[in-house]
Amino acid sequence: MKSFRSTWIMTVLVAGLVGYTAWEFRRAGTDLDTAEEKHLFSFKNEDVDRLEITKPDETLLIVREPDGWKMKKPVEDLVEPTAMDALLYSTLVQKGKSFRSTDDAKTTNWAEYGFDKPFYHLELQTAKGIQSIDVSAKNAFDGSFYVRRENELLLVDHSFAQAVLREPSTLRSRRLWRDPEATIESIHVVVDGDGMKDDFKIEKEKDSWALKPAPPFPVDKTKVETWVTRLQAMMPAEVASETLSDEDKRNFLLLRPSYVVSVHFKKPDGKAGEWKMTIGQDKAGELYVYTDQRPTVYKMQIVDYQHFRVSREYFRDGKVPFKISIEQAHEIQFKVQGVTRVFKKTDPVWKLEGGKEDEELDQEKLLSFMQKLTQLEAREFMAKSSAKGLNDQNSIQILDGNRKVLLDLKMGEVFKGKVAFNKDMTFRFVTTNLETEAMGVEASKLADIFNLPMVQKKTPPNDKAAK
Repeated sequence: MKSFRSTWIMTVLVAGLVGYTAWEFRRAGTDLDTAEEKHLFSFKNEDVDRLEITKPDETLLIVREPDGWKMKKPVEDLVEPTAMDALLYSTLVQKGKSFRSTDDAKTTNWAEYGFDKPFYHLELQTAKGIQSIDVSAKNAFDGSFYVRRENELLLVDHSFAQAVLREPSTLRSRRLWRDPEATIESIHVVVDGDGMKDDFKIEKEKDSWALKPAPPFPVDKTKVETWVTRLQAMMPAEVASETLSDEDKRNFLLLRPSYVVSVHFKKPDGKAGEWKMTIGQDKAGELYVYTDQRPTVYKMQIVDYQHFRVSREYFRDGKVPFKISIEQAHEIQFKVQGVTRVFKKTDPVWKLEGGKEDEELDQEKLLSFMQKLTQLEAREFMAKSSAKGLNDQNSIQILDGNRKVLLDLKMGEVFKGKVAFNKDMTFRFVTTNLETEAMGVEASKLADIFNLPMVQKKTPPNDKAAK
């Protein structure tokens, strides 16, 4: 889904990193320590219960709890499991080259290598004990880092620091909805931005969702279900700020929200709860969002959420104007650029009427035509007076056995999506007898229908016999 593109790409990249580092870890596990090169830690990933990195200006503390990894410092928050796996693998796969052995400890001037004020201290804890290292801010001649493990001086590649010294915000969970076991009962949505203004509720009714107040058009319940799923899966690209001051709200255009979502739910124990999410106005292709659960501002790309930040109009069932029974169709009048083709059904096949002697109807192409036609979906609706280019030059009329019109479709000019959630789409104006308004239908899907070559040259009799 396009609306989840950046999140999906990030997930793939993290998964790739985890896979690669896991492979490296397994490979390194078979590579025994030597006197010249040895692993910095002897723990396995699954054994680690606590990780602490102390720097001069900040401490990162992460502990494993029964329900997952939790960050305790510098802020309290959930930790993204894949990010923690990548961090541990990157740490445990590392080896250091011996520079000064423990036998040289008594004569080693640790301050000479920068250990009077270590750059950072890394400590891992398991049920069996604690292991730690100090990393110096000084580098060796080849760019390697000096590492002190107990009384042993080692050299590690500079990539180690890049892997371990990540910003705490890159480890934190960016998931906004964090009650996966809760049952959502209703959602209140207030829209005020990007040309949209609306105020409505989405309420659970038995096994489906309903919009309240009920709109004057049919609702596509699958779209509503998908929207609720997107809400629960929202994961912005990054943490933008750890505070939510008035200045932050002003800088991130949050003072007048464009979208406010309030969720009412019940937990498994029956207790009621409420969760609120606020999205700001557009800012150079980005949106900033926060919830009432923590004073953290997250950043996300508009393009990834344009099909989430929507009004009630988005949930309109755009397939209704094209729903006909294929079985009732007996005649098709198909006009492209003013040229008309007529197909009539003579059970059990369709035949071309009024064509040239060497022409015939391609039955498979006709079936494809009917399927594509009845699967069309309008994405925008407008007054017929505003639709441009509508005429009989490009049209489709389908009649039943009594010559009653089942579908009368006319196609007009191309236009760009007018509402916010369709900005990246190209439509054509369309009208049908099943809808009182004009519509916007994806231009590419109409091209697939009107450019479909359903009439072909007849196969000569001798070629048929050969087949």
